Amino acid sequence: MIFFANCHLHSDISDSFLSPEKIVEIGKELGHKALILTDHDTVKGSHRFDVACRKAGIYTMIGIEFITKGLGTGFHLLGYDFDPENAAMRELIERCSSRHRERCHLLFEESLANGSLRPGATWQEVLDAFPGNDFYYYTQVFTVLEKKGIYRHDEHPQFIKDAFTVPKEREPELEAAIGYFTPDIEECIKVILGAGGVPVIAHPHNKQEYIEDLIKMGIKGIEVYHPSITEEERVAYDALCRARGLYVTGGTDHAGTIGGFADIFPKKDRPDDCGGMTEEDFFKLYRRELE
Repeated sequence: MIFFANCHLHSDISDSFLSPEKIVEIGKELGHKALILTDHDTVKGSHRFDVACRKAGIYTMIGIEFITKGLGTGFHLLGYDFDPENAAMRELIERCSSRHRERCHLLFEESLANGSLRPGATWQEVLDAFPGNDFYYYTQVFTVLEKKGIYRHDEHPQFIKDAFTVPKEREPELEAAIGYFTPDIEECIKVILGAGGVPVIAHPHNKQEYIEDLIKMGIKGIEVYHPSITEEERVAYDALCRARGLYVTGGTDHAGTIGGFADIFPKKDRPDDCGGMTEEDFFKLYRRELE
């Protein structure tokens, strides 16, 4: 059964191969009645997504997914229904999107220089191919290289491994080189709340020990229905949300037809009902009923 809403989705404005409009088209074909675009660290695709949803008769609201750290680990944090023009929110988004853009540029040039990336395209060509973006990732690079015939579509996994995969221990070096650092989750929660939004912890697989601290920091929901969440976790998180008055959210992320990666990575070839929200839970969020 397809969920009423799919509220964790990524487009080619961040790290998928699907345009905002194509996501809406697929979502409507699948039978979703509500969709939310949650691109990583950017809202550049939000207006296009909103226009497409309105034309398709689909409910939506603004969304984002921040990549953060805190409590000695990493977290992904969803933000819903916030004011994108809020000064602190704008500053945070610019800081985070710049981090990805500069990191991608650094790895692109480094990989060209050491031969792990096939030559034939320039960084300027990547920028020119996606003029509305402030976030750049290997997906934009690969799109350009594939169109130029430098890589075949089925070479995408090897392309990532060769040119854009770095050891975790090297991340501090990269962040220092570009001058942008992964933001603290508590800061991001405060910014979302300050912009009038709803912070929701994304796909907290094996993160049960941190949930109480995150609630104290101000999260207002948990992504309960996501491909990475086990059935045991799903039951526990759902019960916790109902008991504590937290929003129950969900989405397919990069999995399934609407994720844009099913034909590249076998683990992403999941059923289209592997994540989402019921009509009741979606409208609780849409109408902000738990606040």
